[in-house]
Amino acid sequence: MSNINLSKCCGVPQSPDLDLSELQAMLHSDQYNLLATQVRTFESKLVELDKGGVVAMLDLFSNIKNHLKEPLPLNPAVTKTSIIGMFLRRIYVFFEKQTFSEVVALCEAFRKYLKDWDDEMHLHQNQRDRR
Repeated sequence: MSNINLSKCCGVPQSPDLDLSELQAMLHSDQYNLLATQVRTFESKLVELDKGGVVAMLDLFSNIKNHLKEPLPLNPAVTKTSIIGMFLRRIYVFFEKQTFSEVVALCEAFRKYLKDWDDEMHLHQNQRDRR
């Protein structure tokens, strides 16, 4: 997969997508000061989304829509006009335009991506255990 680096913001590459190894490297890097619990929570949410299939994907985008309509007071980073809010709205609008069969294809692609993620995580864990 080709990855075109459009710009950089706060030291994080901004591009259409990250391949698996890039995302994992970012999540586990000390550079971004992510807490281990944040990374584990994110990874567990990915697994929940995978196990839930199409229904979970539909629920996710319904939740995105609701958060954009009524932002959480404890999470000021996600509002209609915030960078994150604009990004979420963009992916929500894209998702809403998809047919059901395209949503199913998205879930299948996500499942493959997550399987690759899981395989890669086991590889990294085995390498750490050997040290």
